[in-house]
Amino acid sequence: MRNNIYKKFVIIASILCCNVSIVKAQIKNASFEKDQITGTSEIVKKLKGWNISSGNVEIITSKVFSAVEGNQVLDLNGNQPGVLNRP
Repeated sequence: MRNNIYKKFVIIASILCCNVSIVKAQIKNASFEKDQITGTSEIVKKLKGWNISSGNVEIITSKVFSAVEGNQVLDLNGNQPGVLNRP
């Protein structure tokens, strides 16, 4: 009985891990590293792999804010609220 539960757990965990990897592979420029900036922050109206449908966003280096992945973070309020979506 315990062996059966363990097998089911391993199967479910494997499926979930594979799905997360597949989703992450489908998101291009997820850490906003393809748009390199020269200073510590820059307000932009275009991002590689993303659509900014209104307003603008600000790319900020990890010198200002800690990035979870890579060296840049994204602020959805550049100098006005920005709306970001996938193409």
